[in-house]
Amino acid sequence: MVTDELPWSIKIEKYIKKVSKTKTPLLGICYGHQLISKALGGKSGFNKKGKEIGLVKITNLSFNNTDPLLKNFPKKFFAFETHYQTVQKLPAKAKVIAKNMKDNTQAVRFTNNIWGVQFHPEFDKSIMKEYILKQKDVIEELGISIKKLLNDLKSCDISNTVLKNFSYIIEKKV
Repeated sequence: MVTDELPWSIKIEKYIKKVSKTKTPLLGICYGHQLISKALGGKSGFNKKGKEIGLVKITNLSFNNTDPLLKNFPKKFFAFETHYQTVQKLPAKAKVIAKNMKDNTQAVRFTNNIWGVQFHPEFDKSIMKEYILKQKDVIEELGISIKKLLNDLKSCDISNTVLKNFSYIIEKKV
């Protein structure tokens, strides 16, 4: 958890601050998203709405906008999630570009060259299934149905587009 403030995480925070003063593109995913927020003056911590896991629906707030990270995304899309913590307070000038009912910071543009996403664009259906199964005891303790989570799983390739779009951002900057 970002709030554990482990030595390696604090070193990465310092690195993020250095990168933010350059034009180098940076993308944080889940923990990285939360750590970027903290490094740039925001706050990350436990989501008051609880754990989010499985396939979730997200609203693209940059629909018909010019943000390159969510280019070619529909107004609503699905992505895979597994997290307890979230961005609780945005750094100055950060802009939310996607949210859902459980997390208001699903995607954020922190600066001209730094983004973060709470969801996991690197996951596919089989990876998400393994995360659910590995967290079975915790999920059941929270009263969440493992059966429903597994039954609701389906491919959601659109979220993988974040990685393709970020690759394009890097190519343009180099």
